Amino acid sequence: MTKFWKPLLAIALICALALAGLGLAAQSPAAAAQAERADEFRAVWVATVYRLDYPSQATTDPAVLKRDADAILQGCVDMGMNAVILQVRPSADALYPSELYPWSKYLTGAQGTAPKNGFDPLAYWVERAHALGLELHAWVNPFRITKGGAAEFQALTADHPAKLHPDWVVEYEGDYYFNPGLPEVREYIVRGAEELARKYDIDGIHLDDYFYPGSGFADGAAYAKYGKGFSNIGDWRRDNVNQLIQGLDERLHALDPELRLILMDVMMPRLDGLSAVLRIRERRNLPIIVLSAKSEESDKVLGLSMGADDYVTKPFSTQELVARVRSQLRRYTRLGDVNASARDRRIVNGRLSYDPDSRVLTADGDEVKLTATELGILDLLMCNLGRVFPAEEIYRRVWGEEAYASENTVMVHIRRIR
Repeated sequence: MTKFWKPLLAIALICALALAGLGLAAQSPAAAAQAERADEFRAVWVATVYRLDYPSQATTDPAVLKRDADAILQGCVDMGMNAVILQVRPSADALYPSELYPWSKYLTGAQGTAPKNGFDPLAYWVERAHALGLELHAWVNPFRITKGGAAEFQALTADHPAKLHPDWVVEYEGDYYFNPGLPEVREYIVRGAEELARKYDIDGIHLDDYFYPGSGFADGAAYAKYGKGFSNIGDWRRDNVNQLIQGLDERLHALDPELRLILMDVMMPRLDGLSAVLRIRERRNLPIIVLSAKSEESDKVLGLSMGADDYVTKPFSTQELVARVRSQLRRYTRLGDVNASARDRRIVNGRLSYDPDSRVLTADGDEVKLTATELGILDLLMCNLGRVFPAEEIYRRVWGEEAYASENTVMVHIRRIR
C-alpha cells in the first residue's frame, strides 16, 4: 500500500528517471482509461463519533466489532471503492490501544474501557482492508475534546490528556478544545500520529477539524506569549495550524521505513532545511541529496557536515541530477552489504543486545517486545551506558516536552521495562 505521506518529502527515484525522459510507452484508449481509474482515490469515510457508522452498538464484544467492520469493508468492495478512511480518534480518545489517549466511549460505551480479550479494532480493520485490496487510512480530530459540553468534560477519565493538562484546554461555546497555540499541544498531536504510524500498517493519516472552532476562541494568553512577530491574532492562529502540519510532515517522513532517498531543497518556508537534514540523519540511514541556490564553498561544507550525502547547486541539469541519484542509491544498496559489519552498532550488556539502528532489543537471543515509549527510554539508556539521567531529563528527551511532575510517569515505564 502506498503511504500518503511519502510524496510530501522526497522525490522518488522513478520521478527522477521520468524527468530524464524515460517515459511510458503509448497506451491504447482502453488501457489508458483503466490505468486512470486505477490511479483514482475512491474512498468512504467511516465515522465513529456518536457511532454514526461504526460500531452498530457500544460493545466490548470482539465478535460484534468484527462483524460490523466486515460488513462495511465488504460494502466498500461491492461499491468499487479502493480506500476506507476510518475515524480512529473522534474526541481525543482512541479506537485502538494508545499510550496517549483513553479508549473511546463511542466504541465500548464507557471511556477507558477496552474491548474484551485484548482485541484491537484498528489492527483488525487494517488487516481485513488490506486482505480485500483496500487502503486503510486513519482519521483523527486533533483539537476536539468534547461534543457534549461540561458534563462530558467532567466525565473524562483521569488519564485523559485534557485532565492531565488542564492548562491546554479552552472552553468555546460550551465545548472544550486543545489550544493549538501551545507548542506542547502540537507536539502531543504529532506524537499521536507517530504512534499510529509506528504501530499500524496504515496507508495515510487524515485530519478533520484541524482549525479553530471560531474567532472568539479564548487564547489571548497564548498569543501574548507566543505571538511575537505577528501583527494580528488571525495570522498567528493560521501559523499555528501550519506548524502542526509541518511537524506532522517532518516526523511522519522520518518514520517511513520504505523511503529510499530524500531529495531536499533546503530553502523552505518556515523551516530550516539543514536542521531537517540533521533530524532525518539522527533517525534514518538513507541517502540525502541537498538542492540549493547557495553555491558558496562554506554553504556546501555546512550542508555536508549536517548530514547530506551530496550537495547540488542550482541551476543544474536533469541528467546530472539523475546520475547523482543513481550514484547514491548504488552506494547505499549495492555496497551496503559489504560494509554491513562495519555499520553494526549493536550494544551488548550482559544478556541484552540492542541494535539502535533497527531499535530491536533481544534477551538471550529472543526479541523483547516494547512499546514506542519504552523503546525511546531504552534507546537513551543503552546508548549512554554508565550515565545517570534524572527523570526530568529522560522525560524531556523521550517525550519531547518540558517535564512537570514527570518522575512517576518515567518510573512506571522503567518498571515495565525491568
